[in-house]
Amino acid sequence: MDSKGKTKISYDKWEDNVKDVSAIVQGNSVSVAGSEDSNNPLKTSTSGLTDSHILNSSNSDLSYHNDDEDSEDYADDGDSEDYADDGSDYGDDDDFLYEEDDYSTMQSHFDNVDLPPGLEASIPWLKDPTPSGNLHPELGASTASSAAASQVKAASTSASIVPIESESHQKEEGNKDDGLMQNFLNFKHFDVVDDFSDHHYNNMTSSGEKQPKEWAKRIQDEWRILEKDLPDTIYVRVYEGRMDLLRAVIVGPSGTPYHDGLFVFDCFFPSKYPNEPPMVYYYSGGLRLNPNLYNCGKVCLSLLGTWHGKQTEMWVPGQSTMLQVLVSIQALILNARPFFNEPGYKTSYVGAEGDRKSRQYNEEVFGLSLKTMIYTVRRPPKHFEDFVAGHFRNRARDIIVACQAYKEGATVGSVVIKDGVPDANKIEKGSSEGFKGTLQKLISLLVKEFVKNGSTDYLVAIAERMATVKHKILVLSGKGGVGKSTFSAQLSFALAAKDFQVGLLDIDICGPSIPKMLGLEGQDIHQSNLGWSPVYVESNLGVMSIGFMLPNPDEAVIWRGPRKNGIIKQFLKDVYWGELDFLVVDAPPGTSDEHISIVQFLQATGIDGAIIVTTPQQVSLIDVRKEVNFCKKVGVPVLGVVENMSGLCQPLTDFRFLKLTETGEHTDVTEKVIQYLREKAPEMVDLIAASEVFDSSGGGAAKMCAEMGVPFLGKVPLDPQLCKAAEEGKSCFADQKCSVSAPALKNIIEKLITDYWPDVMSMEQ
Repeated sequence: MDSKGKTKISYDKWEDNVKDVSAIVQGNSVSVAGSEDSNNPLKTSTSGLTDSHILNSSNSDLSYHNDDEDSEDYADDGDSEDYADDGSDYGDDDDFLYEEDDYSTMQSHFDNVDLPPGLEASIPWLKDPTPSGNLHPELGASTASSAAASQVKAASTSASIVPIESESHQKEEGNKDDGLMQNFLNFKHFDVVDDFSDHHYNNMTSSGEKQPKEWAKRIQDEWRILEKDLPDTIYVRVYEGRMDLLRAVIVGPSGTPYHDGLFVFDCFFPSKYPNEPPMVYYYSGGLRLNPNLYNCGKVCLSLLGTWHGKQTEMWVPGQSTMLQVLVSIQALILNARPFFNEPGYKTSYVGAEGDRKSRQYNEEVFGLSLKTMIYTVRRPPKHFEDFVAGHFRNRARDIIVACQAYKEGATVGSVVIKDGVPDANKIEKGSSEGFKGTLQKLISLLVKEFVKNGSTDYLVAIAERMATVKHKILVLSGKGGVGKSTFSAQLSFALAAKDFQVGLLDIDICGPSIPKMLGLEGQDIHQSNLGWSPVYVESNLGVMSIGFMLPNPDEAVIWRGPRKNGIIKQFLKDVYWGELDFLVVDAPPGTSDEHISIVQFLQATGIDGAIIVTTPQQVSLIDVRKEVNFCKKVGVPVLGVVENMSGLCQPLTDFRFLKLTETGEHTDVTEKVIQYLREKAPEMVDLIAASEVFDSSGGGAAKMCAEMGVPFLGKVPLDPQLCKAAEEGKSCFADQKCSVSAPALKNIIEKLITDYWPDVMSMEQ
């Protein structure tokens, strides 16, 4: 037990620790003030709705069924993914890669161990746990004040943390989830149910009132039509004890601002039906997302007699059906351009002005549709609980990916998702800046609801983690040895020095050099109930790297693509960064599996762009061209190219002067030369000497950028002092030693901030 009240364990003691903690949990009750279950350690009480002001749900007629009321708390089921590669796609001659040793044992433990919440594990588990001085203050850093430390300790024992569940309970929860999805897959489009107590028209007539036989026969005919001919995206429940009631859930059509949403309607067959049309009520949640759907629940449709229209559009007794009503709502009301549903708008707004207003209205409607999704997940209609949960588990990724495409400029309704990826051929650009800003807030809320709803899609989990990260930057290079990691480290140092909250993620799995370049060698990763904690250089600069997990820094990481992708995925969904202004991702050189993975995993949260580092010579620029084309193909903006090692530059007095003797040996004459200069030419002592190390006669990175249409950020000279700072894990901006390279790096970073992140510029000012 450490000073923060958390348990720190190594792998060989893991099982014993779990038993000990389980015994403690079972032997001590956890009580919460006001809880009716204060004697049950597995129950807590909560109240209130987070961000309820954003949802604006004010309809007093709502009567959705909700077993859990509006509780915001949820328990993480702790499921972990197994990223082990089964090797089925490879030959059988590579057994040497998996010989039983400490390193391969660490790999297998990493793939399979699922740590229970409330425990803190030292990673790698094969090393003896040692106290770390590089934990973030929120997670128990030794630099935290005593008050902060007591708060962390209190948090680690708070009743709001779900105690460790038994294995049988976890299996029970897993079986429950499997059953829910099975119910969703088997959910009938039409079915008869019994409980109608929450139906909007429940009190319209007495359930004991006897209706004419002809009326009952016509309702049964309607049932048969619905059961036979309902479209795939409309679901209906009727009531055995109240034939006059019906509930329908309509899935928002693709290509409209209502796509993937669920819209709930209660219907009533009056006693004079079919001579009179049915009555229909829409559960709006207090939101008006269509000219024909009022926030009071009224549905304006000529077929229902609630709007005037042509005679051919009105209800025709003996011919019109309930199926026509539902299909009309889906096709005529929930359409691609609902702005023109407003009377007179088709003739008043034509051409470009009409298109502009229609796009603007679609943006407003889509925002309301997202709020309706949140509302429906929280309060699913009775008899549709499993369908709602399953629908949004099934569609969560597509919804988040579509939202991200809209954030990147796609017009609402133009995004078609295939296999989790937007169809680029169908996307139309033109979303407004105001809409993009509003959308980010809604995405954050939506992701939280999807996770609470039980979505296990890794993209949703990553989106939840990345919701607190404002800007994400990839640092790439065409080949190794060009100074990419050095640039990543110094970029992170510089941003942190400006008081931004910065994270540096090292996904160079086979060559992790970031721990050394930030002076963090020998540090361990720790886990708390919030997730994996980065290792902190400063309170506002955290680092995550596989280099912290190796039992020996000299060990070679011999992993295939799937295992590499697995650790990157785990870094993104399990590391708790907190609120970040910038996340800098140091990628391996080239265009390998890691690059594809990081782009795929972050596509739902948005990548600001990539900075590509190169040297001036053609052999490096050839590969940089490939890197630029890679970014264009996967849709990652190129923020710019940095030409590193652009000539050797250093003060004249830092050079060594050697005299070649007749025997071929070197004699150091540095002191004599410097002394001579000070005596004979003192004005030369402060000069900077430069030499072209790499051939740049081809124009270097600047010419390549002009040819490929990407920004050129600037040149950084080869500075021995910068190399020394990287070796020592220090910032080149901390003192005046890097007098040549530091100003060049500073200019590049200032240019990036000015050109791409004006929001943080205003924060800095």
